[in-house]
Amino acid sequence: MSLFTRRPFPVEITLLCVRWYCKYRISYRDLAEMMSERGVAVDHLHCQTAAAGPLYNHSAVMALTHLLATRIMDLAGPAGRRRLSNIEVLHEALGDIEGAVK
Repeated sequence: MSLFTRRPFPVEITLLCVRWYCKYRISYRDLAEMMSERGVAVDHLHCQTAAAGPLYNHSAVMALTHLLATRIMDLAGPAGRRRLSNIEVLHEALGDIEGAVK
């Protein structure tokens, strides 16, 4: 079963909402306002509840984020995967350093 079945919005709008929500850490209310400026009628309640909407709920956002990350890794190829792996190692090392400082 696809994550996009029974969605009232096209896949492109759903993915755009997920991207903005994750990248810019905006609230559902701000996201709904940004979409309404672009002519997509949605309110913040449809984003944050189990009602049909571009984000459906937090579980759907996490599933879509995982789907996007997997697809990016597939498209990155071996060199891209090595680069992303190195970034992850540095990120974990930074977390260890920050944990030691506290």
